[in-house]
Amino acid sequence: MVYGQFHDCDAGSTIILDVGSSSVKAGFCGEDLPRAVFPARVGDKPTHKKRSARGMPESAEATPATRRDFPVRDGAVADWDLLGKLLELTFTEELETTPEQGYAVLVAEAPGAKEEQRERMARLLFETLKAPAVCFYNAAALSLFASGRTRGLVLDVGASVSKAVPVFEGFGIAHALTTSKRAGAAVTAVLAEKMGLGHDDARRAKEKACAFGAPEDVEVELPDGTVVSVDAAARALAPEALFEDREVGEVDEDCTSLTRPGDDDRNLQTLVASSLQLCDKDLQVEFAENVVLAGGTTMLPGFCGRLQNELERGLSHRARCVPGGASGPAERGYTKQRKHAAWVGGSLFASLETFEHIKVTKREWEDDEEAVHKRSF
Repeated sequence: MVYGQFHDCDAGSTIILDVGSSSVKAGFCGEDLPRAVFPARVGDKPTHKKRSARGMPESAEATPATRRDFPVRDGAVADWDLLGKLLELTFTEELETTPEQGYAVLVAEAPGAKEEQRERMARLLFETLKAPAVCFYNAAALSLFASGRTRGLVLDVGASVSKAVPVFEGFGIAHALTTSKRAGAAVTAVLAEKMGLGHDDARRAKEKACAFGAPEDVEVELPDGTVVSVDAAARALAPEALFEDREVGEVDEDCTSLTRPGDDDRNLQTLVASSLQLCDKDLQVEFAENVVLAGGTTMLPGFCGRLQNELERGLSHRARCVPGGASGPAERGYTKQRKHAAWVGGSLFASLETFEHIKVTKREWEDDEEAVHKRSF
């Protein structure tokens, strides 16, 4: 699907928007990285001004006590009023512009999103934020574009949900989508319980210290200036929650481990294998050889190699993760940017002439609101 000539983004500017459960990534087409990356949380502070400034956290994980501050929860919009405020602040304060000034908006849409959510987002962008044109594109397909592919299986491991999405020629295969709550928050929960830390402190320690096969203890400075020692066992044990069969839960601000009955809690290798089994047999081998990683949790040191080993052990045919693990080749230009993969793919796609034929203008939407479904991918 990523075919065609590049056009001049300065002449037809587009804002790329990726709003997840933990962070917002926003910027302009044709650029290598988002200009703004900040927590997807609307708090009670009097100003939001430049939350993406240097030194500020890029993401946050919701706890039972703070979930009401996050408009997107577990990959779906839960509070539309809050989302409207978050988008307005994103445009006016982070990007210092608005769609009303002539910017089309490309939305990286969560795989499996319902049509009702797309309809409400289109209404918000067209009527409230005055966007002249919008485009909705599957975030997994955009992540695949960022790796230079149009076919493959994307494993996106975020803060609160993980998804395995096969993509064929730029189109997500909806019936083979698999999801699990085995994601970044699960790692935080294990580390919090192991060290007796609150949620935010455990998340900070996770980001700074956790690694597969960690060989030694390290010291981590918490936001309040306290320095804690994270032993090698804790550093290595917490991320194993993503791959082990044991049940994991969610941690609240008092470090009480909470199970979530009814939620899909498959480990990541099972998530990938289940998705592959739902694909046509003729595509399974190609998808298994192109398992593309996306999402901040996949940035944990040793993650690629750990998943590679699990897939090779569990699948009947060859598997290859992108970027490669310790035993495989790294993908130039993709290894470090995969936590922003969907945004990067969106920036690439919006730079193509193809985008001009896919986006829906406000006039087209006013004539036929179904247009946002007919041209979504």
